[in-house]
Amino acid sequence: MAAPFQVPIPEEIRLVLLEQGVDDSRLAKWTLEAMLIEALREGIISRGKLGELLNLGFQEREEWLASRGVEYAYDGDELQEDLAILARHTK
Repeated sequence: MAAPFQVPIPEEIRLVLLEQGVDDSRLAKWTLEAMLIEALREGIISRGKLGELLNLGFQEREEWLASRGVEYAYDGDELQEDLAILARHTK
């Protein structure tokens, strides 16, 4: 279940986006994606956790991140987390 969360968007920006066919559900999707990408960049979540939260497999996750210009920076902690996720899903 999704927890309600509101992000104030200046009306001028919202109107410009609406004129271009961007509806509120698309804005919500963009907001979620932007939060996850920023959390990844700041080291709050790993690539593995991002994929898990978006229900993406490894290849899907990497394609999703690449399509959004997120560079690959993989460290030992992320490897350990990915291995733990893999172990949970292969039992």
